[in-house]
Amino acid sequence: MLKNFIQFILFTYLCISSVNAESFLNFNVIGNERVSTQTIINFSNLETGTDLSENDFNQALKNIYDTNFFELVNLDIINKTLNITVKEFPIIQDIEFKGIKTKKLTNWKEYLNKDEIDFIEAHPQDWLEKYKEAWHLIKA
Repeated sequence: MLKNFIQFILFTYLCISSVNAESFLNFNVIGNERVSTQTIINFSNLETGTDLSENDFNQALKNIYDTNFFELVNLDIINKTLNITVKEFPIIQDIEFKGIKTKKLTNWKEYLNKDEIDFIEAHPQDWLEKYKEAWHLIKA
C-alpha cells in the first residue's frame, strides 16, 4: 500500500514537473552588434503570447546557434520578457602579409575581394581552400 502511494506521488510529480510552460509578452535582445535585433528574434522562431515548453526553448536556442553568427546564446524569461543574450563571433576583416612583393599582394587582395568573403573565426575550415588557392596565385 505504501509502495503504491509513493509510486503515485512520484508519477504525479514527474507529470506536473514536465509541463512547465511559460509565456512572455516582449523580447529583449542583448549583446548583438552586427546582427539586428529583429533578425535574432526571427531566427528563434518564437512568438509572444504563446506557452513555451522546455523543448521550445531548446529548439529556439538551437535555431540561433545554427546560424553560426554567435559564440554564446542564452535564453531566459524574466517578468514576462524573453531575454536573448548573445555574443557574436568575431569577423576577420583584414589579412596582412609582410615580406611579399607588392605585385603579388595585389593579386591576393583582388582574389579575395572578387568573392566578397566574410571570414568568420568560427569556421576557418570553410575558407582554408580559398586561402590555399590564393597562396598559389601569390607564389606564381
